[in-house]
Amino acid sequence: MAAASITSIVFTESGDSLGAALVRLVLALKSLAWRNGLVDAGVDSQAPLQLDDGEARSLGLFAIVEYLEDRYRRLSLFPEAPAQRAFVRYSLDVSRAALELPRRPLAQLGRHDLSLEEQAREAADEQLLQATLGRLEVLLAEQAPTPGAFAIGSAATLTDLLVVVLARALRMRRGDLAGFDRVQRVFASVGQMPSVEQAYARRTAHLVDDMRPELRDRYLERVSDVLGPWAGKMRLLDTIGWSRRTEESFLQSGCDQLPDVEYDVDRDQAQRAIAELSELLVSFNADHVLVEWLRSQVQSFIDAYRMVLAVGTKDFYALSLELYGGARTTAFDRNTTNLDLADHVVERLGRESRFVESDALDTDQFVAFLQAKLAARTPRLELAIVRDPSLNAKVICGATRLRVREGASFGRAEAEGLWLHEIETHALTAQNGALQSRYPLLKAGGPRTTRTQEGLAVFSELYGRAMSSPRLSRIAERVRLVGLAEDGASFVDLHRYLTDRGASPREAYLDAARICRGGVVSGGAPFTKDACYLAGLVDIYGLLRRALRFRSPLLGELLVSGRVHQNDLPALLWLRQQGVISAPTFLPGWAEQWDGMLSYFAFTSFLHEIEIDVTTGVSDDLSELFERSIESYDRTRRPLSR
Repeated sequence: MAAASITSIVFTESGDSLGAALVRLVLALKSLAWRNGLVDAGVDSQAPLQLDDGEARSLGLFAIVEYLEDRYRRLSLFPEAPAQRAFVRYSLDVSRAALELPRRPLAQLGRHDLSLEEQAREAADEQLLQATLGRLEVLLAEQAPTPGAFAIGSAATLTDLLVVVLARALRMRRGDLAGFDRVQRVFASVGQMPSVEQAYARRTAHLVDDMRPELRDRYLERVSDVLGPWAGKMRLLDTIGWSRRTEESFLQSGCDQLPDVEYDVDRDQAQRAIAELSELLVSFNADHVLVEWLRSQVQSFIDAYRMVLAVGTKDFYALSLELYGGARTTAFDRNTTNLDLADHVVERLGRESRFVESDALDTDQFVAFLQAKLAARTPRLELAIVRDPSLNAKVICGATRLRVREGASFGRAEAEGLWLHEIETHALTAQNGALQSRYPLLKAGGPRTTRTQEGLAVFSELYGRAMSSPRLSRIAERVRLVGLAEDGASFVDLHRYLTDRGASPREAYLDAARICRGGVVSGGAPFTKDACYLAGLVDIYGLLRRALRFRSPLLGELLVSGRVHQNDLPALLWLRQQGVISAPTFLPGWAEQWDGMLSYFAFTSFLHEIEIDVTTGVSDDLSELFERSIESYDRTRRPLSR
C-alpha cells in the first residue's frame, strides 16, 4: 500500500449520507485503505480528508471525489474522452440532491411510531430516488443506445458507482427498479464486483461485543419464528422447472417450435410471504454485524418470492440479473466479465475435447455408486436417493433427498463430479445448517448465497480432480448461453447453437431449458443463475488463497457451516465466538485436508506475484514440434479416458 493511502475520512456528525457511501466506493475501487469515522449528511458539507502522511484537506463531497481522482490515478473513474468525462460530471450534478439523503431510512432502524411528518419525509425521499434514477435511465439511453454492462464504455466509471449507491438506497426503502432497464444492468454488473461488495460489508460489519446475549437470542428467535416457515416453503427451482411432457413435445416436434411452458404459481402465498417478511425486515433496530446478516437473510427470501411472482415475464430476468448477475457482470474486477472468463476457458480447452468417458453408468449403476459413497462416508450423511421418471433434469439435490431421472446415464467422471458438487457441497452445507441447534435456519440461504455455494461446489470438483474438460467446458458454455439469451436469442436459437456444436438434441434441450426456465422463451429475458458459477469459483479460490496466512481451518469450517455467502463470515465468526454456532458436523474432502490445501496455496500464491520467465516454459521450437506431432499422435492412440 502506498505511503499516502487514505487511513480515515471524518465527516460531520449529522448522519450517514449516500454521498459518503459514494466516497467509500471510490476508495474501494482505487484499493485505498481507510477507516470509518463520522460521516456527513450532505454533499456540500465541509469534511476533512486525513491522509497517513499527515496531509489533510477540508473539502465538500464532490471535491473529495475530484481530489481522489487526481491524486490516485492508478484506476481512473473518469473516461479520457472529453464528451464522456462531461457525461460523468453531469450525471453527478443530476444526482446532487439524492446524494444528500441518509443511507438508511428511519423505518429500517426499527421505528414503528413514525410521525406523519416523518412518514411524509420518507415518501418524499423514495420519490426523489425514483425520479433521479429515472433521469439517469434517460441519460444512459441517450449516451449508449445499446444497453451494456456499464454506463458508458467498457469499464466502470464514477457514474456506475453512482447508480449502485442510488439503486441500493431505493431497494433499502423497498422501492422498485422495474422499468429502469439500463440502471438494473449497471446495478447488477458493478454491484457484484468484489471491491463494491466488500465496501458495503465493511461499512456495516461492526465487530463489537456490546450486544447483550438476551438481545442476540431475541433477534435469532424472531427471525427463526417468522422466516423459518417461509424459507421452508420456498421452492424456486421447482416452481420454474419444466415438465417432462414439455421436453417430449419439443423433441417430437422437430425442435423448431418454441416450447409451450406452463407454471403453477401460488401468488397468494408469495404475496403473504413478501408482506410478512417485509414487516420483519423493518423491525431490526441495531447497526451490528449480526443484524446486518439477518437483514440480508430476510431480504434474500423476499427477493426469491418476488421472483416467483414474476415468473414468465421480463421482470423475472431483471430480478435474476440483480441477484445472480449476468454474462456481462463484472464479477472479478473493474472490467472483466463472467463472459470473458467463460470465453477464456472455452478457448483453452478447445471446442472438441480429447477426453472421452471410458464407461457410462446407467441409472441403476449411478444410484449404486452414490449409495456406496454414502455408506463409506464418516460421519455418514443421511440422504435418500429417489428415482423420478418425471424429472426434467438428470439430478436435483435437496438437503435430505437426491432425485435421479429414471433412464439417465452418467459418465464415471460425471458421477464423481456430481458426488462432490451435489452431495459433498449442497446437501452437506444444508445438513450442517439444519444441525445448528440454536439457529437451524443456516440450512437455507436464499438466492444471495447461490454464487458462494456454487463456487464451493465447483471448487470441490476442481480440487478433487473430478472436473473433466467437457464438464468445465459445459459450465463455461452456459455462461455464453446466458449472454446469447440476454442479447435476444430464443430457446430454439440456444438449442440450435448447442446441437451445431455436437450436443445431442436431449442434452441441448436440458442446457437451453436451464437458461430459459422462469423467463421468456422468445428471448431477451433468461434465468441468469448459470452465469455465476465461474464467478463463485474465483471468489472461493481467492478467499482460500488469502486464508493461507491464518493457517487455522476455522475459515473452511465457517464456509460449510450452512448455506452462506462469503460476506457472512464476520457474522458467523462472531456467532462462533459467542458459542451460538458450533463446528460443522460434516466436512467436505478439501476442508478435511486443510493442511494439504495450505501447501497447495502456499506454492500457487507465489505464482500470482511473479511473471514466469518464458525460458522456463516450452520453447517456440518445441511448441511447433508439438503442434506438428499432435495430429498423428491422436490418430495412433485411444482417446484420453478416466
